[in-house]
Amino acid sequence: MSASPRRTLAETLKAFVAHWGTLVAVSSFLVYLFGYLSLRFHLTTLGIETDLNLLDERYLFAGARFLVYTVSAIPILVLLALIAVGLAAPLFLLARIISSWLPAPVGREPAPRDVAGLRALWRRPATPVLLGILLATALIQLVMRQCFVMSNLLVRETLPGPDWLQALLLADNEAVRSLYIAALLAALIACWGLLMAALGREPIGKPWMRPLQALLALLIAIAVLLLPVNHGILIAGKTVPKVVVHDSNYGSLDRCADTWLIWNGSRLAVLSCREDAGAASRWSLLMLDRSIEQQMSIVRFDPILTLRFRG
Repeated sequence: MSASPRRTLAETLKAFVAHWGTLVAVSSFLVYLFGYLSLRFHLTTLGIETDLNLLDERYLFAGARFLVYTVSAIPILVLLALIAVGLAAPLFLLARIISSWLPAPVGREPAPRDVAGLRALWRRPATPVLLGILLATALIQLVMRQCFVMSNLLVRETLPGPDWLQALLLADNEAVRSLYIAALLAALIACWGLLMAALGREPIGKPWMRPLQALLALLIAIAVLLLPVNHGILIAGKTVPKVVVHDSNYGSLDRCADTWLIWNGSRLAVLSCREDAGAASRWSLLMLDRSIEQQMSIVRFDPILTLRFRG
């Protein structure tokens, strides 16, 4: 009996090694795909058209940053779950103590009928898949797709989108955005749990169950792809270096009171220019030859969108 766990572990390691190449290839593709979505939508948010090709190592770095940020939100979920359990456990214990003191009702079933009805409803094969579809659809339509309105922000006069999205984008406290990503993860985990519950039930006499399960799986895949999009728009690259250019050959910089380096591509450097420091300052984007980086010095790092829309 003692050799069984070791044998199981050995078989698991053997299978892992046998499929190592496939796992590395799939993982690399996913990191690259997530990085592509995150970086591309981040640049679209700022209003930058770059010279990035389809194959570029920056996508891998962006994907790695997205995964690290997302994984770092998992401890937040665990902490919130522990807090919820810590608050609910004393209340539940107190309710049990109070109920034990009260006399039992005469002629009434031990379990209320509404609770029994809810349990019977949950045991139906269609319940988890329908709940999952409703939750995934609401998550995509009402939350995750809202960030698509955030585009070309550095050349806009006003900030688009609903108030909650604007507050999230311009929040000074990074914890707010971390909680947002953690909430998205929690919703995705809930959708995945409902899908697993639906797959574990036999759709006897219900041929329409399989298409519904496939639809829920598709919605979850869409939500997973929207996660790096939200990261690129709302999280990534909120601080950029404020720079001073020591080159008189660029006459377009003469009107700039302040400049920030927004993007440093393979051929072009994109600077954000604020023409004056007043309340009604005018902003523009300048695309200059990449050689300008040899005449630049970094002064500090600023939250560029906060400066743009809060002054």
